[in-house]
Amino acid sequence: MKILVTGAGGQLARELLCYCENIYPFKKEELDITNRDQCEEVYNRIKPDLIIHCAAYTKVDDAENKKSEAYRVNYHGTVHLADLTKQNNSKLCFISTDYVFDGEKSSPYFETDYTNPVNFYGVSKRDAEDYIQNNVPNHYIVRTSWLYGKVGNNFVKTMIKLANINQTIRVVDDQVGSPTNANDLAYFIIQLIKTDKYGFLAIVHG
Repeated sequence: MKILVTGAGGQLARELLCYCENIYPFKKEELDITNRDQCEEVYNRIKPDLIIHCAAYTKVDDAENKKSEAYRVNYHGTVHLADLTKQNNSKLCFISTDYVFDGEKSSPYFETDYTNPVNFYGVSKRDAEDYIQNNVPNHYIVRTSWLYGKVGNNFVKTMIKLANINQTIRVVDDQVGSPTNANDLAYFIIQLIKTDKYGFLAIVHG
């Protein structure tokens, strides 16, 4: 299976490289997903059987002040890739987020739970999910949270760094999350895309 990966500079995409042989990774400098013509050129050149779409505007707080940019990347960029996979009857694996939920539930979330994002980042990803579900027959949607791994910046690395230089660590306490190992998530995705469980929305954490 020939696989095209967007957002290849990120934590998850770099872990996916460990599991895939016939993979074509594209960093944002190499593929601007907001440019439909560029998406078409790359797609037609690679002719992938599957796109693993990791690229995203992930600065959650900044998205509130840069809504147009966040939506352009997270929604419109995804629409470009979704349309190409539909037109060519290929597969799309979309990496989404737990931010599509409002966090009000007192028990673990299920894939079928009602989405109600409370910030614009969540809205942009939820809208992209909806478009994929309504337009791409062969799709997988994977919701995850708080990625950490060997490469890139993440919450776990920040805490370790602060622990080494400070006696007291101060962090916000208004969020609850499930840190997810990027390598574990990459392995899960590789197993998922071998199946025909299209439309499956997985909440992956660990």
